[in-house]
Amino acid sequence: MRNMFLFIYVGLFSSLIYAFDLHRASPEKYIGKSTTIKMNIGHEYMAVTSDPQATKAAYDILSDGGTAADAAIAAQLVLGLTEPQSSGLGGGAFILYFDALNNILTTFDGRETAPLASMPNYFLKKNMEPMNFFEAVLNGRSVGVPGTPALLGKLHERFGKTNMQKLIEP
Repeated sequence: MRNMFLFIYVGLFSSLIYAFDLHRASPEKYIGKSTTIKMNIGHEYMAVTSDPQATKAAYDILSDGGTAADAAIAAQLVLGLTEPQSSGLGGGAFILYFDALNNILTTFDGRETAPLASMPNYFLKKNMEPMNFFEAVLNGRSVGVPGTPALLGKLHERFGKTNMQKLIEP
């Protein structure tokens, strides 16, 4: 019980400090924003993301002859660095991949999954009563296994042609 109150106290205190830090800008305010927008039209290929560095990584892969899958992987890895709160490797993702030559749309599901040790009674106490919210959350059982790394691997295996080492390079 003491740990629960300590957790709540620290959480509330941290929230209040952040709430009073009004001059602090959100990182998204500056990511991918500019005061002038130049319209671009891609005749062979194009890469667009929420961050200019991720877009450049994808564009460079396409310029070197990589596939759209290769470019998406490179962009996702950069987004994990530039906006980890939204696009990191520690979460899940979906990918829609369109093969224009064969007119086929492939979907990839990379959502988070339950840990391997989870069983139907994972959130039950020894007496088979359900855990309360704080018991379930504070013991780490509510954390999923990230699906994005495996998703990128599956995408690369199926549609990538650039060496994965090159896609990971800065």
